[in-house]
Amino acid sequence: MIAYEEAVAAVESVRARRDALDAAIAEEAAREPWATTVGRLACLRGVSTLTAFGLAAEIGDWQRFDGRSGRRLPGARAQRELLRGAPPPGVDHQGRQQPRPAPPRRGRLAAAAADLTSQP
Repeated sequence: MIAYEEAVAAVESVRARRDALDAAIAEEAAREPWATTVGRLACLRGVSTLTAFGLAAEIGDWQRFDGRSGRRLPGARAQRELLRGAPPPGVDHQGRQQPRPAPPRRGRLAAAAADLTSQP
């Protein structure tokens, strides 16, 4: 019973720490220079304040993304090739999409089963 109570106390302690950190992050996200960016990102469905703050902190300067910067993003070239009629990804690997043969039967039980099937 003592171990269970200790485990419950540990979980409650971790939850309290998490809640305190969430409150500190929300407080920092409400200050400039983060407030505008975090507010805009948090308007998106499924984006919490924590996620928005993480994105704002990682990306930093959002002004570097404009309509022309898509050419430099990874994957943009592949998308343009698809639009031009290049073969879709994986076409060259279709020959490998064959089912695998059954593994050979091995072991003592497999030998006994083979003996049973070979008898008339």
